[in-house]
Amino acid sequence: MFLRDQSGFAVCRAIRENPDAKDVPILVVTRSTSDLDRILALEAGADDVVVRPFFPRELALRVRALLRRTEGERARAEPPLAHGPIALDTGRRSVHADGEAGRADRDRVRAARAPAPRAPRMCSPATRSWPSSGPKDPPGPRAWSTPT
Repeated sequence: MFLRDQSGFAVCRAIRENPDAKDVPILVVTRSTSDLDRILALEAGADDVVVRPFFPRELALRVRALLRRTEGERARAEPPLAHGPIALDTGRRSVHADGEAGRADRDRVRAARAPAPRAPRMCSPATRSWPSSGPKDPPGPRAWSTPT
């Protein structure tokens, strides 16, 4: 796997080491007929290797199979986040709102995956005590009444 500026093996390794791109499918098309080059490409992170010359239909089928496998893995990896009519598929970086699809950039996906801030702590009616960060004076009896 020879490229003009660098080794194709190094490119495969760099893609696999990048957390944002590690799941990107890699199909190597090479003119090398060496078994060792194909094995090294797979070890470097390629998902499939096609040796030139090849049949165009074979290449199309290999690409389709590779996409089917990777899309299936992404779909199983993490269910979409949904709230009301909006759903965010973080694996595919897609947004669906009222039946219309759109793309979500990397920053928005990261924000959606971030843990939600902690909810404010409330006093407990059972113990009628406030947490140490609460107000100095506890509320009056109305705060403890329950709606009827």
